[in-house]
Amino acid sequence: LIDLYEESQPSSERLNAFRELRTQLEKALYLPEMEALKKQILQIPNKGSGAARFLLRTAMNEMAGKTSESTADLIRFALQDTVISAPFRGYAGAIPEAIDFPVKYVIEDISVFDKIQTNYWELPAYESWNEGSNSALLPGLLRESQSKGMLSKCRIIENSLYIGHSYEEMFYSISPYSNQVGGPYELYPFTFFSMLQEVQGDLGFEQAFATRNFFNTLVSDRLSLMENTMLLTESFDYTPCDAIYGDINYDEQFAAMSINERIEKCMNTYR
Repeated sequence: LIDLYEESQPSSERLNAFRELRTQLEKALYLPEMEALKKQILQIPNKGSGAARFLLRTAMNEMAGKTSESTADLIRFALQDTVISAPFRGYAGAIPEAIDFPVKYVIEDISVFDKIQTNYWELPAYESWNEGSNSALLPGLLRESQSKGMLSKCRIIENSLYIGHSYEEMFYSISPYSNQVGGPYELYPFTFFSMLQEVQGDLGFEQAFATRNFFNTLVSDRLSLMENTMLLTESFDYTPCDAIYGDINYDEQFAAMSINERIEKCMNTYR
C-alpha cells in the first residue's frame, strides 16, 4: 500500500512518515539473519502481495527445520514468473454492495472497449442492434450470454464491469478453444471474450484488471503449486524411469531434432 501511495502521490508531505513506517515494518518482519532473504524478496515488484507473505512463511519454516530447503528455488521462480514478477496495475478500489459474487476482475470504465482496434458493433451479426460503439454493445452481449446460462458472474454498474469468473474459467468455457464453430455459444460469449482479450493490452489480464485480493490469491496459489511440485519431485522414485531412459544420451540426439521428433523418440523408447 505504501508503494502504491508513493507511486500515485510522489509529492505528498506524508511520504517521509510512510517510508519510515515501511522501514519499521521490514525490520519487524525480517530477522537480522534473514537480510539476504529480504533483499531477494524486495526485488519482487509485488512485494506487498501474497508473494512476500508466502516466501517469508516458507523461509521461517525452513529455518525451523519444518520443511526442506525450497525457499531459494521459490524466490527464483517468483522473479521469473510472468504474473508474480510484473508490477500490480489492477483494481484496488471498493466493490459495490449490489454485487452478490466474489469479484476477480474490474474494468473501471467500459469506454476502454471503444479504444481497441476492432469495432465489434459493426460486425454483420450486430447490425440490427443499432449500437454505435463497443461499450454500447457490451450490455447486450452479457444479456444474451446470460440468457444461455453463461457469464452469470458479470455485471455492469455505473459504467464499470465486474467479473467474477477467472480468465482460465472463461477461456475453457466461452473461447473458440473450448467450443467448436457452430456450437451453442459461438456468437455472444465469443464476442465478449474477444473484446476482453483485445482490451487487456500488453499487461495481461491479471496485471490490468485483477482485484488486489484475487491477485494476491493467484500469486499464493502459483507459489503453492510450485512448492508442492518441488516436494513431489524430491520424493519421487526415478528408478523405473532411469531403467528405461538412463543409458541414452539425449543431449546429443535432441540437438538435431525438432520438438515433435523429440517427443516421438521418448514415446518410442518408452514402448
